[in-house]
Amino acid sequence: MHSFSTPSLRKDMSPPRRAAAAREFAAGIAILKQLGHHADAVRAFLAAGQVLHALELAQEQDLLRQFAPGEFLELAYASRNRTLFLTVYKLFEERGLLSIGDAEDFPHSDEGVGGTAKYFSIYREFWEESLMMEAV
Repeated sequence: MHSFSTPSLRKDMSPPRRAAAAREFAAGIAILKQLGHHADAVRAFLAAGQVLHALELAQEQDLLRQFAPGEFLELAYASRNRTLFLTVYKLFEERGLLSIGDAEDFPHSDEGVGGTAKYFSIYREFWEESLMMEAV
């Protein structure tokens, strides 16, 4: 695994410094991809809070099974963007990577039942009304 630094794109940074940090981050991602270290690039995107970029790259490179769904779901939830959370949740659900079953369903993580149940509860909380309307 490679180490990388996450750009600090705070609002109190000057616009030129923010732009420079973003360029440096993009260059680092490009280098990781060029070297074939796609999983490290996904981790960098996650560390930077860029859930959709991380998800897109993980899908392109067939890496989703290498990551615990909670790594993506926690960031999506923290964003307070319900649509983002739904998108991430549904992607993992449709690929059979979410389960409210046994911890054995998660050979790649220590997430187990508790972690999955947490996100299932959040999903229901966010979308309960819509789910009930679909059933009608």
